[in-house]
Amino acid sequence: LPASVLDEPATQPSMHTITLINDKLPWKLTMPAKSFISVRDLLEAWYCFLRLPVLPSEYDALPSREMKDAVAIAFHTRCGRAPSKEAAGEELRKGVKRVDFLIGRNRFMGLSSTKLGPDVWAMNL
Repeated sequence: LPASVLDEPATQPSMHTITLINDKLPWKLTMPAKSFISVRDLLEAWYCFLRLPVLPSEYDALPSREMKDAVAIAFHTRCGRAPSKEAAGEELRKGVKRVDFLIGRNRFMGLSSTKLGPDVWAMNL
């Protein structure tokens, strides 16, 4: 995206705080801003948020064996896409990350308002 688009407000009207949710994730991301939240702010925060490691207790809290298996497959698939064996090994050592809970659904498709309040938005992937 061009810098001019990345620096635009992520929402209309612009917001001073936003909480992002996704139906595949048990976490939510709340972002405060000094003036407004730009597209760049939103994408960078979401990227960093998804790169956080998953605690064993969070993985164990998945509702079914099938979901745990799907996350494990997503994890190994992600590690297998690393550019080298060394990089793949490093990703394996780091363990499951939040992005793996998306089970391959990782293409940004926009935001949708929710019934949870004016500052809570669903991240469509």
